[in-house]
Amino acid sequence: MRAFFDLDDVILNTRDLLRDLERVFEEAGIPLEVFAGCYRKKGASVYSLAAHTSCMAEQSGVPTERLEKVARKLLARMHEYVFPDMLALLSEKGREIAILSFGGSEFQNAKVLHSGIGRHVAGVYVTEGAKDATLAKICAPEEAFIFVDDRSHHIETVKAAFPNAIAIFMQRPEGRYNDEVPRTADHRAAHGKDIARIMDDLRGDPSDPH
Repeated sequence: MRAFFDLDDVILNTRDLLRDLERVFEEAGIPLEVFAGCYRKKGASVYSLAAHTSCMAEQSGVPTERLEKVARKLLARMHEYVFPDMLALLSEKGREIAILSFGGSEFQNAKVLHSGIGRHVAGVYVTEGAKDATLAKICAPEEAFIFVDDRSHHIETVKAAFPNAIAIFMQRPEGRYNDEVPRTADHRAAHGKDIARIMDDLRGDPSDPH
């Protein structure tokens, strides 16, 4: 049975990443209010590191080139934000796991590339829209697959579109959305070992051809 994992707060410690993003730009001369005000361009539905950097340079007077260098240095350390238990799970042979992430393709793909996790997954899908719409291009409506996410609305829309999907709500201690309560999650997990156990139980199901 193939699986689709979210990226932020599931595979990556995005809470710490955002904290460090704020810190390195502050050290480069960006006031916190400028960082916050430029974090997401007005009207934009997803985050863009390039747009954020450009806006901060314009509002602070710090040269764009300096901020781009700071951003590149942080991206080069992206492997530090991969949860070790999730890297272990992704690295196991016999797992067919793809990434399905909501966000802007520029930053999401950069996180996958610089973290090194791309070599361990079957594919990477980034969407600025509904995840069930992306899955509709990949999976048949009756397909049974594993869907791991930390946002309740993604769990619920995917379960509505794919009733045979096995939805796992990721509720890590480091997560940013642990107060959400999806009504239709089949399982909850707080660690990669929890997900591995669920996947192994499903693999043992004779109705699972994989």
